Amino acid sequence: MLDLRVSSTYQAILEEGEAIGAAKGKAEGKAEGNREGTRRFIMRIGVRRFGPPSASVQAQIDAIESEEELDQLVDRLLDVETWDDLLR
Repeated sequence: MLDLRVSSTYQAILEEGEAIGAAKGKAEGKAEGNREGTRRFIMRIGVRRFGPPSASVQAQIDAIESEEELDQLVDRLLDVETWDDLLR
């Protein structure tokens, strides 16, 4: 019985797939790191301006996955007066 796993072609395909998966994982990890950094920034400045957030506000910010939406919150931080205004 022929075992294709020892084939050089099979090994090359496997290595290529692993490389693609690693690159995708790295990009996803970087994006999540950027989102987390933006959330920390929002919280740090927000606490200084508005005081500590409620658990609800914290949960809403933690749930945001869109980098664009997080960036919009950063842009609004200096234009609003409360956490609730920020999240409207």
